[in-house]
Amino acid sequence: MNNPAPDNETTLTEKRKIPWPFIFLIIIFGLPYLLSWYLLSTDDPLFFKKGQSNGELITPPKAIHQLPFLNLSGKTIDTQQFLEKWTLLTITSKRCNDQCQKDIYNMRQMRLATGVTRSQIKRVLIISELDDSNQLKDQLTEYKGMDVLTGPKKSIKNLLNLLEDKPENGFNRIYIIDPKGYAMMRYETGFEAKRILEDLDVLLAATKNK
Repeated sequence: MNNPAPDNETTLTEKRKIPWPFIFLIIIFGLPYLLSWYLLSTDDPLFFKKGQSNGELITPPKAIHQLPFLNLSGKTIDTQQFLEKWTLLTITSKRCNDQCQKDIYNMRQMRLATGVTRSQIKRVLIISELDDSNQLKDQLTEYKGMDVLTGPKKSIKNLLNLLEDKPENGFNRIYIIDPKGYAMMRYETGFEAKRILEDLDVLLAATKNK
């Protein structure tokens, strides 16, 4: 008995079968890289179109590296340290007042709330004029791991000019700086911490696989 001739239409269909598992893998592993590239290369990321972010998007992002500061031991620290990590930054005048205390507490709690990604986040407090470094060290004993910086005055002035159209508005706000050293987001004094955390979570999620 002769075998029936192959069904040409069926054979053609099999040849044209789309390799969905392979395409699915490309999407799963490739999408995070595309999102990371887009987030870090555009002045107005998809996630932060007007009205969708909680804070104020700094447009265009402002590069703040190459500004020298001093730590509490008097050692010069360049803002290149912001590179390779996300940074929560706040600036206060003279001593760490009540609002400053609230800000650094919130920054610590936000970092802890990010869970396993907290190693990608650093916290920085800049004080424009330091009265007593020893007193400040005692005041900040609960905030180990946070960088505390001060002067020179020129660096603080330049930083405030970069972050704000009106430099006097730059005190007691919280800023998010990306791993390339660009200030991306700013939040008014007393802004709700959980809403800052929502923005930070989006940024971390978009870049965690980069």
